[in-house]
Amino acid sequence: MITNVNGSMEVFVIGTDSGVWHQWQLSPSGAQWSDWSSLGGSLVTVRAAINQQNGLVDLVGLAMDNSYWSLSHVNGNGDWDVWTPLGGNFTSAPSAVFDGNGLLEIFGRGTDNALYRSSASQTSPPLHFTGWTSLGGYLNNGPTAALNQDGRVAVFVEGGDTTFWTIEQSLPGTW
Repeated sequence: MITNVNGSMEVFVIGTDSGVWHQWQLSPSGAQWSDWSSLGGSLVTVRAAINQQNGLVDLVGLAMDNSYWSLSHVNGNGDWDVWTPLGGNFTSAPSAVFDGNGLLEIFGRGTDNALYRSSASQTSPPLHFTGWTSLGGYLNNGPTAALNQDGRVAVFVEGGDTTFWTIEQSLPGTW
């Protein structure tokens, strides 16, 4: 679920057809919602992220073949883009967040249980992503990414030693 830049909420789920479906409030704080609408895809999980600076909504999902896929939309302005393969081989749902520079950062647990990262190279669709880079570690579960107040991304994981670990950008956009 996200809160769009106009204040209305939007919900994303995986349907029985393995596609992504969404529904949104027709007005902020309103009781009326749209009908469910299909966005396609063939996914196991999906996560949504929104860039509050420009309203860009991006969905990142884990596909049946354990790769990640992405779908973008400029909130309230035009149609959704097409599903884009991001590749990789993952054992967890993705975690996605826009960094302080407005670039989408995506994280996942690879088949070697290490933390992997990819980043968009621009702030408007169609988004193009860097290749997957290992940030190391040994994860028991999938990562959770969040944006610090100063614009840096922090990623939280449960390590192989069952303790809580974090890695953060040194500056927005720099690992």
